[in-house]
Amino acid sequence: MTRPTHPTPVFRAAAALAAALLAAAACAQPNPADLARMAEVERLLEAYAPAVWPGWSAQALLVRHGPVEYLVAHPSPPEGFARLDGVEAGGYPVYVLHGHLTPAPIATSWPVGDAWAVAIPVLDEFQSAIDAALGPGVVTLDDGSYVRALVHETFHAFQMNTYGGPGRLPRADESVDERAVLAALERVPTLDERQRQQGRTLAGALTAPAGPEGDAEAVAAARAFLALREAWRDEAPAGTRALERQVEWVEGLARYADVTLMRRAARDGFPPGPGLPPMPTADAVWTEFLGQLRDPASIPGGLRDRLYVLGAAQGFALDRLAPGWRERALPGGETAEDLLAEAAAR
Repeated sequence: MTRPTHPTPVFRAAAALAAALLAAAACAQPNPADLARMAEVERLLEAYAPAVWPGWSAQALLVRHGPVEYLVAHPSPPEGFARLDGVEAGGYPVYVLHGHLTPAPIATSWPVGDAWAVAIPVLDEFQSAIDAALGPGVVTLDDGSYVRALVHETFHAFQMNTYGGPGRLPRADESVDERAVLAALERVPTLDERQRQQGRTLAGALTAPAGPEGDAEAVAAARAFLALREAWRDEAPAGTRALERQVEWVEGLARYADVTLMRRAARDGFPPGPGLPPMPTADAVWTEFLGQLRDPASIPGGLRDRLYVLGAAQGFALDRLAPGWRERALPGGETAEDLLAEAAAR
């Protein structure tokens, strides 16, 4: 039989199917660099998470890459996820789903079967999503900042797994419309200066010297911060108090956790995984944090992101003034602000 000069419709369909299957097979295999980053997160959590926060441990990762999502460290991968033979990340098998559980390339917590996981795109796709949201060059990811972002999100997965989902998280005050309150805050002309005063006062509590005199200095700084907060709320839009306390519980605790973990790992000389550069030094992590705390308006990402740092700083002040505070905050549900007020009143 003579081969047709021009492909028949059936031949073209078969060729297209074969090409699609080859592309799907290629996509199913994670990039070695992406695998290395997943493994780094799980190694860091296993080494440091329980010491940073009681109960925190390795969490599942749901990593989006083009048309597929990879699942790592999940206790029981649900139907639809297929194990990749011979592929591991941090000692955990890697599973792949052809399709998506998540609606878009976002960094968040997401329910996967009977557990909450970190949902995040691979580094390149995450960078594209950030550029689309904030503009090119505002935030530039590298291996270290990407790994740290995953560490941060694993704390959110820990929060979700502790309480069973966002609807069960403790509420600091009444429920508020976050977007509406944030929009109202955007119109307050004194906002930047008010937050700068709060941040610099908290920085004083964090940098007070060791010893009894330093302890007294830290207490005075905590009291001054709380007074600034009270005065600020006299002019702030309705719902500000609830918004601040809620975001600082959810995001401030996570920022406290990621800063603390990365500093401890750096101090210990935690060796980077194959192909990954050394992590930032403990001093560099702390200097960056203090810089943001002293000028929250400099933080890219919007008003909500400023509360991450202000909430974390209250946690660091509590490390000195009330060392048993963490379990009262999670799983106890008490706010850092209330715990700081209690500690400063002693």
